[in-house]
Amino acid sequence: MRATSSPRQPRRFPALAAVALVLGMGAAAAQAPATRIAVVDTQRIINESELFAAGRQKLTEEFAARDQALLLEEARLRELDARREREASVLADAEAQALRRESEALGRSIARRRNELKAALNRRINELTETIDRRIQEEIGAYAREQGYELVLTDNVGFVHPRLDITDAILQRVNAHAGELRQP
Repeated sequence: MRATSSPRQPRRFPALAAVALVLGMGAAAAQAPATRIAVVDTQRIINESELFAAGRQKLTEEFAARDQALLLEEARLRELDARREREASVLADAEAQALRRESEALGRSIARRRNELKAALNRRINELTETIDRRIQEEIGAYAREQGYELVLTDNVGFVHPRLDITDAILQRVNAHAGELRQP
């Protein structure tokens, strides 16, 4: 008669194999070099970066002339409305209606141009933000490769020990590129 294992007897071989596997993995992990991990606070880079300051300055200069032209048009509209109110009693109906139509047309034109300016500014802000974000990511990657980091975390980190924080090093590298945006 052949000996068979009964369903009530536990099989010890798979459990022993699992223990041996875990012990083997632990020994391999003990021999492997330590994983280098770092954290970068990208919001701090955005707030403190000379690159972002240069970008804001560039956009301010780029849109200043158009904004000034709109401000002059708005002043003209205020003058037109004030004239309409002042002279309402002495103007003929046809003149009063012509003045009202001119004021309304100018108001619509200003609103349309203001919306176009806002859309153009938003487009340029998005382009600039993408450029700067790409630069930050490039600098993080280059620094991580140079320093031998295997993992660099950004954003939404609940806690980080100061020795893992490489934000200052990345901020210096990003600031080195601020001159690129200051050039015309």
